[in-house]
Amino acid sequence: MYPYYRKLTGLDTWYKIVSETEFHEIKRFGGHLVVEVVIAVQYPEKLRIQDMIAAEDNHYEESSSAAFEDFVKD
Repeated sequence: MYPYYRKLTGLDTWYKIVSETEFHEIKRFGGHLVVEVVIAVQYPEKLRIQDMIAAEDNHYEESSSAAFEDFVKD
């Protein structure tokens, strides 16, 4: 089931959802990757994770582990 991989539509921001309460947000700034580990404690944060997993709106695109790894390696 976990992890899930998502990409923010229109931006170079990727997500690795590792549990129902934790995800990693990865952005590229120049030649550097910035990784933020988010632990969802409050209900709105948990809803955000559910929204990312569902990928039903136009904000998040489903991705694969291979595409995610390619982004991280570049």
